Amino acid sequence: MKRTLYTFVTSLIYLLYLLLETAGSFQIAEVGVKVILSCGLHASKEDDLAWKKNSYTLAHRRRKQDYKNKAGFKMVSDSTSLEIEKVSWSDAGIYTCESNSKSENSELVLLEISATPSADLIMKETLSINIRSSKSEFTLLWKVPSNIPVKDLTKNPLILSNVQPDYGGKYTCTVKMTGSKDDRNVDFTKTIEVFGFLPAPDTVYTSGSPVTLPWKFNFNVRDQPLGDGVKVIKGAVIHSEEKGKDGTIISNLNLTSATCWHHSCHVKITSGLKSDLSYYLHKPKGGWYHMEITLELKNRRSELSQTICVAAITTTPSPNGKIPLNSPITLSCTVSCMPANGVLCWHKDHENDNTCGQHGDTTTELELDVLPEYVGNWSCSLLVEKQIMARQVLIIEAALPLQEIMLWSVAGGATVLLLVAVLIATLAVARCRRRRRARYRAWLLQTLHEQRRCECDSKGFIPRRLQETH
Repeated sequence: MKRTLYTFVTSLIYLLYLLLETAGSFQIAEVGVKVILSCGLHASKEDDLAWKKNSYTLAHRRRKQDYKNKAGFKMVSDSTSLEIEKVSWSDAGIYTCESNSKSENSELVLLEISATPSADLIMKETLSINIRSSKSEFTLLWKVPSNIPVKDLTKNPLILSNVQPDYGGKYTCTVKMTGSKDDRNVDFTKTIEVFGFLPAPDTVYTSGSPVTLPWKFNFNVRDQPLGDGVKVIKGAVIHSEEKGKDGTIISNLNLTSATCWHHSCHVKITSGLKSDLSYYLHKPKGGWYHMEITLELKNRRSELSQTICVAAITTTPSPNGKIPLNSPITLSCTVSCMPANGVLCWHKDHENDNTCGQHGDTTTELELDVLPEYVGNWSCSLLVEKQIMARQVLIIEAALPLQEIMLWSVAGGATVLLLVAVLIATLAVARCRRRRRARYRAWLLQTLHEQRRCECDSKGFIPRRLQETH
């Protein structure tokens, strides 16, 4: 019994050995590369050797003669291997190496990795990477850049929709042929490049100061002409007060020399600005700004766009103008766009309390009576994560009631009349004083004149004191 079992096991092992030897070697290669098939037969340089496929001799050597090549195939010098330059799909199949009435088979399996529409894409296109094989029995596993969400890495083809610039990189496919004694895995790699713009915030905030709408690309979009086969066809910036509504074109791309917005073509383009198409708003208006550009790559055109909201605050009192004391008023605050975690708050200067609306609401109102303590500056602020992103100041001015206006008018009139009376009295007193002084001076001169005349002699009108001296 033991002898029978031993004979059976030995025969089975020998049969497996014969099967493996008959199967020969197994090789996987990519279409378009050079392939060398090895022959496991032990043949010396003196032995005849031939390589065949489908009974057709591709290359052979005869005893004591040089190597003979046919049909573009050649045998490697000082070797039994067969070299195939730039294999094509028709080269796939089973090759036979023959020498000294012995033969060995070698199977060549060809694969090709391709990208559709091409290995270079424009942002938002759909990428399809396909593995094609001359033999249908195989399994594969994809290795993609870590940031790309792919649920099934064993699919063929691998399809990625709405590709982004960070989808660019190396895509490696590990292929394993089934049903062969060769358990090797072969890797095939395809490099993908995606042209587009980088992520940017969808909201910028302003309190009246200039802002910049960011728009940066992952290639030198401002070069003219562009490299890598990319071409800018047109572009524009469109402003709309409401999202989704038709807007007004505020600027177009200038493509004459270098790609630029019309108002910024005079600015020198440095190396750091070649990929930057940001738009500068000197006097920003609240609302939605739609930035669009059309690119062409290998006769394919794609329109890329992004929408950025400029969050600006507007405030209005109701009623407008000066408000009488103790009368009701409604303070209204509106922001052109509101982030999900934002909130509008009213704040009175020199006070600590805020009056806020609901999170996410684009408008908030505050009703109050105009009291003396409410007169002054009120601020409406947009808070995001407790930080002030935008702010607008509103001044409340109070008007006096009619009775107070009349009272103050009478008081003002009386004050004016009193001042006029005092002025008239002052002028009258000053005039009287001037007249008294004038009469006094006249009397004094008259008295002095009479005294001099009495002292004169009737003859010569010489004063007596002068006569006594003579």
